Amino acid sequence: MKKLFLLPLLVLAYSNAHAECQTNNVYSDIACYEKQLKADKSELNKIYNGFYASLDDEGKLVLNESQKAWTDYREKECNGLMPYFSSQSLGAGNYLNTLSCVANKTAERIKELQGYLH
Repeated sequence: MKKLFLLPLLVLAYSNAHAECQTNNVYSDIACYEKQLKADKSELNKIYNGFYASLDDEGKLVLNESQKAWTDYREKECNGLMPYFSSQSLGAGNYLNTLSCVANKTAERIKELQGYLH
């Protein structure tokens, strides 16, 4: 019962970064999130590599460790916790929940790294 109560809260938490991907059509939303995630991953890599190149050896080590920890967090959150709480979703709905989580966490990480650059 607790899982069903928390699911709407989790969906709301993950739905803010890419509001344009919420069309109430699961397949359109999946396509939108996949497209956005591809663009965001490219942007994240560009920012990360630029940031990495500007750092000294110690900074590179710290950034690399931070990125690994963030990647681990995102994977556990979006491929572990989110599917657990959205296990009531059927078919593509569960995939959409996981995909939206990864897309939103990636968008948040871009903002975090950009914040360090300014």
